[in-house]
Amino acid sequence: MTTTAISVPTQGLTPPTLAQDWVDEAMCSQVDPEAFFPDTAGRTASQARQYDTARSICHQCPVMQQCREQVMEFERGTSVYQRFGMFGGLTPAERSDLDSSRLSEQETDAGHSHSATQPSSYRMKTIRDAGHS
Repeated sequence: MTTTAISVPTQGLTPPTLAQDWVDEAMCSQVDPEAFFPDTAGRTASQARQYDTARSICHQCPVMQQCREQVMEFERGTSVYQRFGMFGGLTPAERSDLDSSRLSEQETDAGHSHSATQPSSYRMKTIRDAGHS
């Protein structure tokens, strides 16, 4: 696995693996962390299998929602290329899509537009259920 240094605008926040008391209860703290960080060179079948394995661990985790909320707050406004690993049952691309939809909602709400978009709970359920066909 190749390690890449990145700069992420954290706004004083920490990623979900540092300093939260709920992390001790996380399923990922009991397995090899490499399972949650597949090689990012392209989209391969091996990467997809590794994310599927990580997702299955996440979906059994008692603190998955706290993890998802923390990582979404930490990564807010960053590009998909600045996101790594499986957190809260979501891949970097899924978290980026969810973040983009949340930002679009906020812009719509700020402009008081009444566009015909799906409610955020629908999008969250759709993303949560991704990979469970």
